[in-house]
Amino acid sequence: MSSDYPKADAYVIGAGPNGLAAAITMAQSGIEVVVLERNDTPGGGARTAELIRPGYRHDVCSAIHPTAYSSPYFMSLGLEKYGLEWIQPDIPCVHPLDGGDGIALHRELIDTVIALGEDGRKYKRLLEPFSENWYALTHDILTPLGWPKNPFLMALFGLRGLQPVAQFVKQFATAKAKALVGGMAAHSILPFEEPGTTAFGLVLAASGHGVGWPFPKGGTDQLIAAMIKLLEAHNGKVITNAEITNIDALPDASIVIHDTAPRSFVQYAGHHLSPGSKRALEAFEYGAAAYKVDFILSEPVPWAYEEAKKAGTLHLGGTFEEMRQAEREVHEGVMPEKPFVLVAQQSLFDRTRTQGTDEVLWSYAHAPNGFTGDATERLIDQIERFAPGFRDTILNKHVIGPMKLQEYNPNYVGGDINSGKQHLPQLFKRPLSWSRPYQAPLDGHYFCSSSTPPGGGVHGMSGHLAAKAALKQKFGIRVS
Repeated sequence: MSSDYPKADAYVIGAGPNGLAAAITMAQSGIEVVVLERNDTPGGGARTAELIRPGYRHDVCSAIHPTAYSSPYFMSLGLEKYGLEWIQPDIPCVHPLDGGDGIALHRELIDTVIALGEDGRKYKRLLEPFSENWYALTHDILTPLGWPKNPFLMALFGLRGLQPVAQFVKQFATAKAKALVGGMAAHSILPFEEPGTTAFGLVLAASGHGVGWPFPKGGTDQLIAAMIKLLEAHNGKVITNAEITNIDALPDASIVIHDTAPRSFVQYAGHHLSPGSKRALEAFEYGAAAYKVDFILSEPVPWAYEEAKKAGTLHLGGTFEEMRQAEREVHEGVMPEKPFVLVAQQSLFDRTRTQGTDEVLWSYAHAPNGFTGDATERLIDQIERFAPGFRDTILNKHVIGPMKLQEYNPNYVGGDINSGKQHLPQLFKRPLSWSRPYQAPLDGHYFCSSSTPPGGGVHGMSGHLAAKAALKQKFGIRVS
């Protein structure tokens, strides 16, 4: 059919980390590939922009990247040769508590063990198998299909991780240990009573002790820039301002890989789907949302807890029970008075993000899917709670609510930054099939967004695994 797009063996719709990973995997196998991106810049959820003032660089969505840093696929690419530099904050993460207290997730496990006092020994026993074997664990959790390479490690991880975090923390005696693990588990954006929420906590805590929580120097978009340089080195192309509203606009190709949400796929390809496939894709569930606020500050955040001043990331939720209540309310459609808030203070460690002595601050609160209200003051209140005087440092701010996030990136349906609820029934059956999750219900078409395994996060594995499946089926090419 006629088309405005160049002819290629394969097309990728969407230039997020997974779309680019799919394109690179195919290009390295000698396949001619073109990536089509609806926006004027590539990156998906991994963009950086001057949202407020020139010279102040804010990560628009994702910011801190332990899984990108240790992703088996990204590690194989050698992106550092294409300009990517990583920055490691002094402390990966801090969870402040009231009264100037708190607990830090240190790079060295023993430092956190000591800080946890009577719960330290138990924390060490629970985390050490995973932090000491982080790369082995990462391989298996980010490659979820087939028999694990490390079956005993994965069996132990499953035994602990499948528990609801509300049950898991009962073995701790102190508020600090419960808060630390709860804050990690809150990244699931699920109620704490959900089975499997402990797994999120174990993964994030183990990554902090195992490899840290680094971020790219200059902005998350520098990861994307390095990927594009690598893709172009293998003759791949990225075309921006190329929104696909009808799949028939594409030239015929052996492979089309979609870095898009199931809902978007139905919108532009639904007229080719059977009624059953269309219903199944429309039934895909989306989770709670992010309410994002970026700041320019006159000085560093005046945290009451000293360790917080050295952390790249902070979890602001108070006690375990406070976080449990907030996450429950979010899933009941209520915006909490005291929401769980994540903060990243990259400019403390990366002065390319800001100008002069000012600071930039990245933050978001968990919110109900599709929330359209104003939660800015609630988010600021949570920061002020743990950093008295924070309001006085604010020079300017930029707000992106859940529906603005969806407008910015249609994969974030209702503001769901994981592109799909990550509860157990949907963790691997994303979006249609447990055994063939990357196969779309059209011949030669494949899914690769975060709506496929292993789910949300910047790791590139969904794209790489989708491309592997496509290459094997369509060209008989096996990729390791």
